[in-house]
Amino acid sequence: MKQTGSPMKNSLMIHLLLVGLSLLSACAGVKAVEDKGAIEASKGAVDAPLSSTPEGAAEVGAAVDTEADVDPGDREAPKRAERAAKAVEVSAAAESALAEASSRMKSGDLPGARSRLEALLSDPQAGFLANYNLGVLSDREGKVQDALSSFRESLRLNPDFSPALVSLCRLLVRMGNGSTALQTADRYVRERPDNLDHIDAKLQVLNASRQYEDTIREAKAVLRRDERNVRAMVNLATAYHRLGKHELSEDVLLQIEKVSKEAAVLADVRHLLGFVYLAMDDPRKARKAFEGAVEARPDFAEAYNNLGVLYHKARDYDSAVSSFGKAVKFYPGYREAYLNLGNAHKGLKAYADAQKAFEQAMRIDGSFAPAYFNLGILYLDADFEGKDKKDQYQLAIDNFNRYKQEMKATLPREDPADQYIEEAKKKIELEIKKEAMRRESAKEVEEDEEGEEGEEGEEDSEVGEDSEVGEDGEDGEVEEDGEVEEGGEVEDEGGDLPEDEFPEDDK
Repeated sequence: MKQTGSPMKNSLMIHLLLVGLSLLSACAGVKAVEDKGAIEASKGAVDAPLSSTPEGAAEVGAAVDTEADVDPGDREAPKRAERAAKAVEVSAAAESALAEASSRMKSGDLPGARSRLEALLSDPQAGFLANYNLGVLSDREGKVQDALSSFRESLRLNPDFSPALVSLCRLLVRMGNGSTALQTADRYVRERPDNLDHIDAKLQVLNASRQYEDTIREAKAVLRRDERNVRAMVNLATAYHRLGKHELSEDVLLQIEKVSKEAAVLADVRHLLGFVYLAMDDPRKARKAFEGAVEARPDFAEAYNNLGVLYHKARDYDSAVSSFGKAVKFYPGYREAYLNLGNAHKGLKAYADAQKAFEQAMRIDGSFAPAYFNLGILYLDADFEGKDKKDQYQLAIDNFNRYKQEMKATLPREDPADQYIEEAKKKIELEIKKEAMRRESAKEVEEDEEGEEGEEGEEDSEVGEDSEVGEDGEDGEVEEDGEVEEGGEVEDEGGDLPEDEFPEDDK
C-alpha cells in the first residue's frame, strides 16, 4: 500500500496485524503486547504473556494490548533449565551437555541440540531437564504434541520442577485448552502447596483466561507468604494493567526493578512497562522500556517486534526493518513479525522485499489471513517493475479471496475486502482499455508511415518523368542550374503537381 493510500486501508491493515498477533501466550500484536508480546504486527511470544488486540483499528505502528495470552514458545526455557541444573544435583558432564544443547539452540543448530538432549534422557538426575528442553525445542519446531509429551514427562520425573509446569500450561492455553491448563496447574498447586513457583503457572493461566480479579486475589495471597516473590508481582501488575489500572501496574513493576537483578525477570518487567506506558499515551517511555527489555535479553523477539512497531508509527522505516529483522532472526516462526516486516519494507517502497516477507508469514502459517490481506493490498497499490499490471491485479483479487476464505465466519460485516476486489477488477478493465488504445495508436502510426512511403514513391516517379520530358522534348532541356535552352520555361523543381497529391504535413 502506498504511503498516500486511503486511511481506511492503513487502519484496517494494522488492525489485522494486531488481531493476528493475539494467538500466542506471550503474544504480540500490531499494537504493543503485554508481558511478552509484540507490538503492531506481531503476536507470537516466547516466554512472556502477551495480550490480544482490542477491538477497533489502529494506525500502523500503534501498539495494542493482547488480552488472550498464548505463549508461542518458551524462550526463557533454556535459561530456566540452566538455573535448574545448578539447583539440582546433576553430574558435571550432564551440566556441560545441557549448556551445549542450550548454546546450539541459540545458534539455530536444532538437530545438534536435540542430539545432545536425547543422549541425556536416561540420566537419572538430568533426565527431567533433558525432557524439558526437548519440549522447548519441539515447540520451536512446531511439534506441539511432542512438546506436550516432553513437558509432562519432565513433570513426572520431577513434580516440583515449575518451569515444566509453566511451559505446559502456556502451551495448552495457546492450543485453546485454557480449562485443561487451569486444571493442570490447580492439581500441581494442591499436591505441592509449598511450591510457590507452581502458583506462577496458575496465575499466568488466569491472566490468559482474563480472570484478572482471581489473579489479583491469588497473587496477593502469594505475596503475603513471600513479599519478594517476583513472579507473583509480575502477574499482579499484568492483571492491573489489563483492568486499566495502569498506575498501579507501573508502581508494581518499578518495585520489581528495584528488588530483582535477574536479567530474564527485568526483561519481562520492562516489556510489560512498555505496554503500560503505551496505554498511558507515553510512546517515548514505551520505547525506552522496550529498549531496556532487549538490553536485558538480547534475544527477546517480541520486544524487538514492539520496538519495530513504534519505529513504524514514527515512519522510521529503516529502524523498523532492523527491529523486525531481529525479531524473526531470534524467532524464525514469528509470523506476525514477518507481517510487520513486510509493511516496513513497503514503507521504504521495497515492494519485492515486502512481498517476500508476506509470503514467509504464509509459509509459517498457511491459514494466516492477515498475510493474504496485506499481500492483496500490496499487489493492488504497489508498482512492481517488469510485472504485467493485469496479472498483478489478478493476484490482488486471488489474495483477497483467500483472506475471506481463511476468515470465514469471523469476517466483519464492514470488511472492505470485497471493495478492494471490485477496485482490482476495475483496474484490470482499465488496463485492457489502455492496451486496446495502445494497439490502435500503434496501428495508426504504422498506416501513416506506410502512406508516407507510398507518396514518396509517387513523388519520385513523377519527378523522373518530368526530367525525361525536359531532356527529350522539343521545348528544350532543363539544366541543373534551372536554366533552359531556347524556347523553354523554367518550372518549379519537380514540375507542377496538383496540391492534393501531397500529404498535409508536407505542404
